[in-house]
Amino acid sequence: MKIQVRNGAWETNSSSMHSLLIMKKRQTMTQAEIRDEFYLDEDWNKERGNILRLDSWDNDFGREFRVLTSFRDKLSYAMAAMLGNCYNLKSYIKAGNEFMYTFEPMLKKLAGVDEVEMPMESEFFRVYSDTVTDDVEQDYETYEEVPYEDLVYDDAKEYGRYKEVCKSGRKQMGIYLEVPDFGSVDHQSTGLFQRFLRKYGITIEEYLIRKDIVVVVDGDETCIFGTMMDAGLVDKDAIQVLYSVSHSYGEKVKS
Repeated sequence: MKIQVRNGAWETNSSSMHSLLIMKKRQTMTQAEIRDEFYLDEDWNKERGNILRLDSWDNDFGREFRVLTSFRDKLSYAMAAMLGNCYNLKSYIKAGNEFMYTFEPMLKKLAGVDEVEMPMESEFFRVYSDTVTDDVEQDYETYEEVPYEDLVYDDAKEYGRYKEVCKSGRKQMGIYLEVPDFGSVDHQSTGLFQRFLRKYGITIEEYLIRKDIVVVVDGDETCIFGTMMDAGLVDKDAIQVLYSVSHSYGEKVKS
């Protein structure tokens, strides 16, 4: 059994300590099991077929202890890990395109649906006003976001506001845009999911449909999963691989 371990004590600063496990008993989800986890909306006028509508509920993965085994929960974690942690307009656009070209066709196939819809949320952005038009249907990809270093802070205004003219001389304004909400993964566990897939040659689709792949979300201030293992509440013999984040010592794998 390969187990990701820390070099010494588990206690560090309060950060996430996520783990990905591969169990010895390999099982695969059927399409019926996948479909059963979602409410599939059938378009009333029959023009769009079955629609799988995803939701953004509970898709922020930090330090709260959670064990993810269902297709739906593992999907939320994968999207948060690969598409989440968006903090500017450019990253939202990139994530939205990645969802459209990678996740959407994969989910259509796995769930056997005609369409997949991702929820949108309203976010505040500062954009150059000369890119804003009166066309309410304007695609958010056409807006040009003002970089932070171009903003001019105005001490005379309340609540940390900025002047309407940037350092470059261009006017800027604040607007709300509808962007996809893919959630987030705590900074300490960022990249763990991608490294896990690369290391063990697992595709996103395999990760989703394999019941033997489990995600454990934990925090190193409590280390609930480690405590459960130490107390004998987890059958270590059933685990083939335990791949975990290492807070400050780097990754060290023992066989």
